Amino acid sequence: MNPETYTTQTVSMQGDYSTYMPFLVRALVGKELLHNPPEPLRLYGKREALKDRLLAAIGDDEGAMKEMMASLSLPLGLKV
Repeated sequence: MNPETYTTQTVSMQGDYSTYMPFLVRALVGKELLHNPPEPLRLYGKREALKDRLLAAIGDDEGAMKEMMASLSLPLGLKV
């Protein structure tokens, strides 16, 4: 890149995030991915069911809960 061309021919404009973000997302992920997202992108829709399964699996295991809480990077006041 030529620094002289960059500084003389580049135009900057103020913009709102919601104005230009849809164009950036489409450019990055493509049209097909926006309309037919793969399974990993749909995990948020299954969040409650997955959370319930996790809590059912570890809810009765006090050792597992302590191990998970110890692995978190939280201030001491927030740790349970």
